[in-house]
Amino acid sequence: RIARCIRIWRSLGEEPFTYDVKQQHKRGTTTFIVCAPDSRGLFSKIAGVMAANNANIVSASIFTTLDGTALDIYQVTDPRTAGPITDEAKWDAILIDLGHVLRGEESVEALVARKRPPSILAPRTGPRRPVRVEFDNDASDFYTVIDIDARDRVGLLYQITHTLMELDLGIYVSRIQTKGDKVDDVFYVKD
Repeated sequence: RIARCIRIWRSLGEEPFTYDVKQQHKRGTTTFIVCAPDSRGLFSKIAGVMAANNANIVSASIFTTLDGTALDIYQVTDPRTAGPITDEAKWDAILIDLGHVLRGEESVEALVARKRPPSILAPRTGPRRPVRVEFDNDASDFYTVIDIDARDRVGLLYQITHTLMELDLGIYVSRIQTKGDKVDDVFYVKD
């Protein structure tokens, strides 16, 4: 995985982004690695493109190199099958939309408004769990840690990251995990 990430990073050049897609049939996900020059709201833009194309992000790890390059690793699923995204046309649409957004040809907000279908994750029965948001300024010397526990739905990560971007909070480290219908997302942010 490290060697793949280095190859993707080295191939960036002057492109708005480079990527790699690998099916993980045993894990039931698709690994989507994106490398791009870091910019304000990059994580939110990628999450928005995925939401607009009805791709569910079940986990994510984001990294920024010292030279200002973002390397984001996503585990995504198709909400219709709860498995890997194997439809090439869907990947083509994701990559085209991501190019438009990262080149500034369309805002992620406009893309989401234009394309985003309603979530097709099965509605959950049983008692609703309240959303829990915790802030911790003591866990890190440099960041505020925001821990969010909520019920999963397509586009939730985009809504969270977009809100953080609108609040002018930079996301420097993130851990996104989904287990069943529960998400536990942690963001290390700075003003």
